[in-house]
Amino acid sequence: MKKILFYDIETTSVFSSSGIIIGIGIFDPETMKEPFINLIERPEDEINLLKWFKEKVKEYDVICGWNSKSFDLPFILGRALQLGLDFSELKEIEHLDLIEISRENFRFKSNKLESVCSLLNINYNPGIEGDDISISFMKGISGDKKELERIKQRCKNDLISLFEVYKKFEPYLKFRKNKFHL
Repeated sequence: MKKILFYDIETTSVFSSSGIIIGIGIFDPETMKEPFINLIERPEDEINLLKWFKEKVKEYDVICGWNSKSFDLPFILGRALQLGLDFSELKEIEHLDLIEISRENFRFKSNKLESVCSLLNINYNPGIEGDDISISFMKGISGDKKELERIKQRCKNDLISLFEVYKKFEPYLKFRKNKFHL
């Protein structure tokens, strides 16, 4: 059985050239009771956040996210490159992006995580909209710790929902074009 690490990132922009990664959440349902969210409190801590994630990934056979091949991983790679880190080995790890499963197997009107969760009767409550994360982070590093907690909670909620979707999609994983098998 392959070891899977579910992951999600929180950023200050949709582009790695104009934003930073402020948080990375991970979840291994085999060894963790709930997701762990590593959130920075100063922009200069981003490099340590990325190094931490790189070490965590080494323990797994597969990383899994939502829209993670188009957003999360390219953002991580872009920030690592700008910070002088070599993250090229992350391109070699097996990567399961559940949005691809949704697009390949089902004809949903929307493939947004929120929409898919609604269709599958999975509770999804981000708590804070993606567009508001940057503002919350600025408030948080200026002293409003509640805003940082809101960002952590969003990441945690995303990971819980991601895992719930994974469980519903699991029967379809063995039919993947790239022959992904658990």
